[in-house]
Amino acid sequence: MWDKFDENCGKYCSPSAYVTVDVTLLIFGGKCPFRMYIPSKPDKYGLKIISACDARTFYFLKGIPYVDHEITKRKGDLSLPTQYVLRLTGFITGRNRNVTVDNWFSSVKLTEELAKKLTMVGTLRKNKPPLPPSMISARTPVLYTEYLYQPDKMILSHTHKKNKKVVWISSVQCTGERGESKPEIIEFSNSAKSGVDVLDKFCHDKTTKRTTRRWPLRYFLGILDIAAVNSFVLYKWNLNLERYSKEARTYLLKTLAFQLTETRMTRRAYNLRISKQLRLSIK
Repeated sequence: MWDKFDENCGKYCSPSAYVTVDVTLLIFGGKCPFRMYIPSKPDKYGLKIISACDARTFYFLKGIPYVDHEITKRKGDLSLPTQYVLRLTGFITGRNRNVTVDNWFSSVKLTEELAKKLTMVGTLRKNKPPLPPSMISARTPVLYTEYLYQPDKMILSHTHKKNKKVVWISSVQCTGERGESKPEIIEFSNSAKSGVDVLDKFCHDKTTKRTTRRWPLRYFLGILDIAAVNSFVLYKWNLNLERYSKEARTYLLKTLAFQLTETRMTRRAYNLRISKQLRLSIK
């Protein structure tokens, strides 16, 4: 079922120039061998999906649910996060797109792999080699920025507050220019990294989630929520509506819910085994 859903998501919408790869967490409290704890997520505990979303429209493009250890097997010398990104971005390879990732995915190796067909921007963990000591040392003045250049990529470290330094890696922004208050690479990364987070917010605002201890059902309810967001993105785009109006989304979801249940209600309305009052209510 997931493979069919994943195929249809990529079939009906062409992504913009900016794609975000991040983790989606479906809240789940039942017993499950692959339930995850992610403290940075609002729900903390749940079922994990590695998602690729359009950073401009927040359309869900592809996803890999973490349901077994078999997908964690490494292929050659590539790390698991690198494999995830390469699998999710394979359908846009060579189509002049940029991929934004967080520090769990980003690495020098991933940048080199994507540089053949795509560009990449993302934060970089300080314990990932090879970084010189000056790039990770916190003993630098506030707003101090340091750059490292190679022909196909750039690494930047920026101290945004006292003893707080963040490292970025990029294969697209290699000029070292500064924006209004921050280096250009940081402003670009901030503008393109929220695709998956906004999708999660939409799924939380209006959801089909119900209390359940069965993890396949929770994944199915997650499919319904994501499909509803995707349908609204296409609906808004085709009608050229105001950007993500709450009224328009509520109308679409109500219409969608009635259309999905109409066939079943019609069949029940003529079922003489149920009460007359219920049949009249359905009609």
